[in-house]
Amino acid sequence: PILPEPGPPPWSHPLITFNHDPINPDLDMLPTGKFAIHAHPSLHDTTILCTPDGRAVTTLNGPRVRHLYQLFRPDLSQHTFEEEVYHLLTRLGSRSEIHSPTPATTTRNRWATREDLLTALRHTFRIQTELYSDPLNKSLHSHTYHSLYPEDIVFSSSGSNAPHTWQGTSIANPEYDHECMRRAMEHAITSAHLTAPHTPSATILILPRWEHTPYRHSKYINSPYTHHLYTLPNDANTFLPPDQHTGNPTPTPFGTRWMVDIYLVANPLALSTLPSPTAMTALHNTLESIYDTHLPNPIITPPPPHVFGTYSPHS
Repeated sequence: PILPEPGPPPWSHPLITFNHDPINPDLDMLPTGKFAIHAHPSLHDTTILCTPDGRAVTTLNGPRVRHLYQLFRPDLSQHTFEEEVYHLLTRLGSRSEIHSPTPATTTRNRWATREDLLTALRHTFRIQTELYSDPLNKSLHSHTYHSLYPEDIVFSSSGSNAPHTWQGTSIANPEYDHECMRRAMEHAITSAHLTAPHTPSATILILPRWEHTPYRHSKYINSPYTHHLYTLPNDANTFLPPDQHTGNPTPTPFGTRWMVDIYLVANPLALSTLPSPTAMTALHNTLESIYDTHLPNPIITPPPPHVFGTYSPHS
């Protein structure tokens, strides 16, 4: 016989090599010796990232890949675009502002704001910067963003949120952790206070309405800089799942388990330029259409001038 009778495992033969790694015949491609991104054979506007030996790593939706290519800074990298996309995927879930998080917790906290809500807020408040973001869950329609990962500089990240006084108009969707949300609220208030005499500072915060969570302490939500805009219903899909960049995200048919609050933290210089009553009416109508429910109109009252000399955002 050409082949000897199989013996007890492990059985081997000098002319045969067994590869025990799983294969995906629908998504794998012929080896090219380098990372490659190619079109999905059946899903519209979806791509596949493959390793040098042709193994499929994941799917990526087409708009996200094109956006990553626009953000890519080859002058800051020694790797190809495809290699940097692979590195980007492998570092997800490895960094967090939570003390001693598990990888599962870090990944789970990467929920992004749904695009139609983000678009409505961006048009109304002329949002310039996304905080607490990364290249795979940021909006496709914004360029400036901050990421926890220093390596994301190759995709035009502006670095971490913490060292900066937030200026201009930003949107913040921090990790869903009590302390992370408290720090985000405090940093927004501190930024508005420190810049009040000379620079506009406005931050939109999208936060779950958890009971007994520190960011809802009266010193934060009753700060002269803090304005509660809306409470969104708990049965709506306000957020996109962490794997939405794949083009085949985890279904989320039941919405969030909690209501979601939208806050505006702003100093008078920011309030003097945004938003106009017409823009606020358009935002209100859009949100009622998105959520198919009645929402009370927000009231935005500038803080009194004397607050700047006496107010402390930390007390």
